[in-house]
Amino acid sequence: MIVVVTDKRKTVSGMFTTGRVSLTNTFRYLLVLLLVALAVLITLIGTSLGVEESWPFAILMFPVLYISGVSLARLVYVGELKPVTIISFALVFWYFGPLAVLCLGIPGFGISLSSGELVPAASRIITALLMATPLVLFEESLSSSYLKSLRRCPITALAMVIGVIAMLQIMLIASGRWTYGSLLLAGTRDDENGGTAFLQLANYLSVINLPLAAYIFGVRAGHKRALSSSGFIAALALVAGVAWHFIGGRRYLTVEVLVAAAFYLKARSLASGRSIRLGGLAKTATLLLCLVAVSWPTYFAVRVASQSVKNGQVMPSAAELLQSAAELDSADLSQGYSAQVVDRSAIINSVAIVSPALKRFALGEGLWYSTRIAAPPQLVDKSILPSSVEELWTDYGVKLSDYSNSLILDSYVDFGVLGFVLYCLLVAGLFAISSLLLGRFPLPYAIVQIGFLFQFLNGENTIASYLAFTRNGLLISIPFIVISFFTPRATKTA
Repeated sequence: MIVVVTDKRKTVSGMFTTGRVSLTNTFRYLLVLLLVALAVLITLIGTSLGVEESWPFAILMFPVLYISGVSLARLVYVGELKPVTIISFALVFWYFGPLAVLCLGIPGFGISLSSGELVPAASRIITALLMATPLVLFEESLSSSYLKSLRRCPITALAMVIGVIAMLQIMLIASGRWTYGSLLLAGTRDDENGGTAFLQLANYLSVINLPLAAYIFGVRAGHKRALSSSGFIAALALVAGVAWHFIGGRRYLTVEVLVAAAFYLKARSLASGRSIRLGGLAKTATLLLCLVAVSWPTYFAVRVASQSVKNGQVMPSAAELLQSAAELDSADLSQGYSAQVVDRSAIINSVAIVSPALKRFALGEGLWYSTRIAAPPQLVDKSILPSSVEELWTDYGVKLSDYSNSLILDSYVDFGVLGFVLYCLLVAGLFAISSLLLGRFPLPYAIVQIGFLFQFLNGENTIASYLAFTRNGLLISIPFIVISFFTPRATKTA
């Protein structure tokens, strides 16, 4: 590891810290891209020699996934928010992780890299990620930590926040307003994607509930205190949060659970004054694996049952949905397995389909569409806009379909491989603006930063989601800022 040390650390606007520069993330990032490029090269050589086996690619992907996973876990655990770095590592994980599993040829999965556009798609992804290396390097000297602000928030205040959110979630679930795809934050109409302003704000708040509940549990566990009212509220928030995300999707639920686990471990470590031992990590990992093993059959059946409910339609009650899932036969489950686990897992397929079909680049048309779609309805007449960015792509030769959107795919349609850098700069700008505006207010600052963390870690995301997410975060912060003027400043909670 190469480390450059300056005389002292500096703080910019109370949020961004500069000074001590470590090149660890950049080194790991370049190593990951080198390994992926090597895997693609070996696959190309094998294909030219008539070898159609894809398992060598999968084998080389495991160190890639390990390095990416460790880098992300470290950044989340220590509370460092480096937008481009986290986004880039997360995209490596989400694009090449499922592809590695599929390349192993496990029965029920199975995919060959020797056919189609998968290898060219992987090459385009690597090139786009490589273009972002200067931004990753720049972020080595600049970071923003939500933990400092979170530790200044009283546990009672955090408990009140997640308690209100949990009651809101329970109310929406019980009333049937809980819709499939509820985390699509940039709804284009009031009747699509759960797109009313109220539901969008509720969706935003749902992202922070599990991490904050886990943080409260970690603080109490670190101090070895019995459960109090705040602990019971946190338990309620955990149940409501998991129920809310149950239909949201594998990636949403996975990211939420992993971030919550990191928050619990970090809060426990800070509260106890001791570092987390390997045994503690093993226990947490074992518990998570057991929960996944127990809940997977039910989760998958409910996921398949929910496919009959389109975006914007009222979701059946939890009891009705569970009953529908229980009535599914093996043929329904097998078809759903192919559609949801095999086809949707390999999100690289979308890049493989869209990129060669493009007749010309959109040159910012997708970005302009996303800006208008995320704007308040009072400012933009959305009835004249296409219903989705995929509909816009049909003007450029792309067949209309439900693609797995990401910053890489959407930016490629707009500007080619250079588009990813431009989109990353825009996301980093949104993050910086939010941080600058909220830096003086610990609770809203921590809430918005946790929300951004979820967005960064989620591989399937659009620039419209980031724009709407920033807008909703600033709106939600207003009442917290007002309340902060009437509450005393708190000492550290962990």
